[in-house]
Amino acid sequence: MPIANCQSSAKTGVACGAQRRAFAVAALVLSFAVSARGQTAGLDRSTIALGEAAALTIALSGNGPRAAPQPPDVPGLSITFSGQARQFQLINGRASSTVTLTYAVLGRQPGDYTIPSFPIESDGAKLMTPPVQIKVLPRGEKTPASAEMEKLAFVRLVSARKDCFIGEIFPIEVQLYFAAGRDVQLPNLRCEGFTVGKMVPEQTTVPLNGTYYNLVRFRSLVTPVKTGKLQLGPAECQLNIQLRAQDFFGFRLQQVSPQSEPVEINVLPLPEAGKPAGFGGAVGKYDLAYLATPTNVQVGDPITVKIQISGRGAIDQVALPPLDAWREFKTYPPSVKVDLFDPLSLMGAKNFEQVVMPQNAAIRELPPVSFSFFDPEAKAYRTLTQPAIPIRVQPGAGTQQPTVVLPGAQRVPGAAAVDIVHIKPHLGVLAPARAPLLVQPWFVAAQALPVLAWMALLVWRRRADALANNPRLLRQRAVEAAIAAGLDELRGHSAANRGAEFFSTTFRLLQERLGERLDAPAASITESVIEERLRPAGVADADLVALRGLFELCDRARFSGGQDCASLAVLVPKVETALERIKLLELK
Repeated sequence: MPIANCQSSAKTGVACGAQRRAFAVAALVLSFAVSARGQTAGLDRSTIALGEAAALTIALSGNGPRAAPQPPDVPGLSITFSGQARQFQLINGRASSTVTLTYAVLGRQPGDYTIPSFPIESDGAKLMTPPVQIKVLPRGEKTPASAEMEKLAFVRLVSARKDCFIGEIFPIEVQLYFAAGRDVQLPNLRCEGFTVGKMVPEQTTVPLNGTYYNLVRFRSLVTPVKTGKLQLGPAECQLNIQLRAQDFFGFRLQQVSPQSEPVEINVLPLPEAGKPAGFGGAVGKYDLAYLATPTNVQVGDPITVKIQISGRGAIDQVALPPLDAWREFKTYPPSVKVDLFDPLSLMGAKNFEQVVMPQNAAIRELPPVSFSFFDPEAKAYRTLTQPAIPIRVQPGAGTQQPTVVLPGAQRVPGAAAVDIVHIKPHLGVLAPARAPLLVQPWFVAAQALPVLAWMALLVWRRRADALANNPRLLRQRAVEAAIAAGLDELRGHSAANRGAEFFSTTFRLLQERLGERLDAPAASITESVIEERLRPAGVADADLVALRGLFELCDRARFSGGQDCASLAVLVPKVETALERIKLLELK
């Protein structure tokens, strides 16, 4: 008998040839036997640099574990699950399966480490992985794979300033270059002596050294808070990059954390010479606007004063100019509004709105307003002044005295006589009085609407509570909806002759239905439940044979090249019948 050895790949979907396809069809009647008799574990590299990651792979023969086990914590290392791959072989009618689990081992601290053995359950057997050794080199030391890793992903830190003044805000960029990868995290920037704003990402593709790289620019603003020669950085970015793998999947993901070189910033103190008396610490370039309304008021009337400071700098930290000359006014706390003109908040305007009340009629103007700041480009202090605003303040209005008419006073000639208004002899048209609302039918019926609405909400709430307390019923409804949609997908795949998608959907529907009936996670359902759960439960042999045949078709379709349109159309009613038969089974 010829030997068929075919590896399937979810990425490539390569067929095994006419001879292997014919052999796979002939082998449908054979049982699909797998076993968990052995396991191996190893690292792709035994030495990594600080911040680099090695791949720990564990190969198991059989169906593998239902869930990926978590290795024990090792101080100084970060071990995370990356994914799993499955490989099938069919030799002389006997099928075998191998499951490969992959973990990313990231070095956090230099030193020599041992990843201890840990248990893995596969096909009912408990296996122990062998311990593995790994060495993490200090930062700066290179490993044989470091140069290759630096070509796949590297980071640059770019600063708009090398010399600046304390309190001066300026932009920076953390530039992440990678050839192929995903799951990019926000940079971790060492910034002792600086405050850092929010990171704004922007992704493009750029050519570099004859290779196209994905470039993610993380733009932000920094402000130095102390003087001296400070070190900004390094910046570290974490992501998963794609590496070529030795198995049939073609690539694997590996977690890396490339770092940039730090940037030295010389932070100068603000000069003492020429510092204005009203300087509040603002650094940048600003403009000042000043207005007030109304300008014609009485004593005690409110006047709204608006002061706007706009420009480039830490606009949200700008304070209201001192109002020392406003002693003749009663003032209230101002309201503040900040408008930002760019995503990094480098340009903007801060609006102060304050209510003042003049206290006497001698006031002729609102005092002038001044604002002082340090201009880092001119390296000098500047003071902006807006002139006083003229206003007119009138005395407060007094109470008007009533006019008194003395008895016997003579009428002024030419003045109109003021007599009692004549009583109207006619009352006008009379309208009939309407019945009170209380006796109108529509008003009485309207009073029942709130009661009916409350009762409807009560019934709905009780049904919702009953459904929430019955997770089995919730799952049954969800599975019914998923199977109805999945059957529509099956018919579409059959009509379009998409064999791989057809069998993948069939396998998923079997998992959903059996998982619901067995009260088990759908992802844990494999062909093994036929012997482990269904046969002991007394399921008929005809149903077991039908289920086993569907499972075998789904598994073999991954490496047999699929089915033609006609055979897929024949399988659709069989899948529907199997799902209905499973639904009628009485399982616990």
